Amino acid sequence: IKKKIEDIEDVQMAGVTVWESDTASATYYE
Repeated sequence: IKKKIEDIEDVQMAGVTVWESDTASATYYE
């Protein structure tokens, strides 16, 4: 499951994988 995120720092602290979508400017986490 991929979810759109707005605060990348919170996601990085959660320890999940983060990447930039190749087809959109949004950042997602899984």
